[in-house]
Amino acid sequence: MKTRAWRVVAVMAAAVVVVGGLIVGAPRSALAQAFAGVYVGSSYAHDRDIEEKLTIEGIEFFDGTLEDVEADTSVIVGGKAGYFFPGILQGKLGVELDVYHYRPEMDRQTVRRRGSLLGAPFDEDDEIERMLLEVTAVTLNALLRLPFLVGSDFPRGRLHPYFGIGGGLFVANAEVDIALDERIEADDCDLKPGVQALAGLMFFLTQNIALFAEYKFTHTAEFDLRFRGSGTVAGIPVTANERREVGLTSHHWYAGLAFHW
Repeated sequence: MKTRAWRVVAVMAAAVVVVGGLIVGAPRSALAQAFAGVYVGSSYAHDRDIEEKLTIEGIEFFDGTLEDVEADTSVIVGGKAGYFFPGILQGKLGVELDVYHYRPEMDRQTVRRRGSLLGAPFDEDDEIERMLLEVTAVTLNALLRLPFLVGSDFPRGRLHPYFGIGGGLFVANAEVDIALDERIEADDCDLKPGVQALAGLMFFLTQNIALFAEYKFTHTAEFDLRFRGSGTVAGIPVTANERREVGLTSHHWYAGLAFHW
């Protein structure tokens, strides 16, 4: 997982650099503005129901729902690059590529488990094993900014409240513990679409360098994650297959530094 995380950071950086290079050649005017930036902050995922199906040696052990599973707050890191169009709403409308990474971890916890256990109805509190998700999003946003403090030193404004909506692809790399005689680790990955909305405030230190603070709400389709592992039950070698379906609804708060030209 650590190696994969470093690869994610490298892909994020490359995507922002490439898009930043492309927009350097975009048309320029007093109202146009290209930008690129990086940010870091915190991410919180809502409690979620998880659909689970566990089979051991082909025997269905459990099929049902894990209710209100909690995820830890995690760090979010990201980068963005974009362009505001001079001919639309006097340079107030733009687009951006937004690439980011966060890690909602669902620790071992007691939740309500509803479904069938070995074919019999089951509805009780039960302890579930941990699951770690590493999520990388590659998204595109439409932006609207409202320039304030316009003057000769800052012709495009020094203070910019802004809003945006968008969406894109979310890649989830997952790792889960399967409880046999000993806990075994298994992993899988899936890619699903998601949507987002954001609001932020940007303050220019100079005409080219700005600080920004931003909030973003994201919602993904359900990831279909399938895990397979081998171990023992009562000393007998077995193979376990576990399927978990989970979507993420998350809040992200972060701050960053952007360069505009």
